[in-house]
Amino acid sequence: RNRLIKEMPTIVEDCKKVHDNFDPAYMEHPDSPAAQFITQDMLDTMHVVGTPEQVCEQLKRIEEAGFKTFGTVTYTIDDKLGMIQRIADEVIPHFK
Repeated sequence: RNRLIKEMPTIVEDCKKVHDNFDPAYMEHPDSPAAQFITQDMLDTMHVVGTPEQVCEQLKRIEEAGFKTFGTVTYTIDDKLGMIQRIADEVIPHFK
């Protein structure tokens, strides 16, 4: 946690604001009450997109900053099962 705070001093407070305003009724909705508290730094740090190689690079950077877990958001993905399968096949093996 100290490494994370050193790397991104406001990240814990920023994440807490999002957490405190989270409403399960708006799960995976871009207009959720919590969305207004998402900062550009959070997006730059935690929004992982790209080829499997690019995703692995981004996740390694996030891991080095102190993050221990990650999750996926699939509301903009038509083939949700396919995306999860690609992550399982092409990304997860790099982190075992």
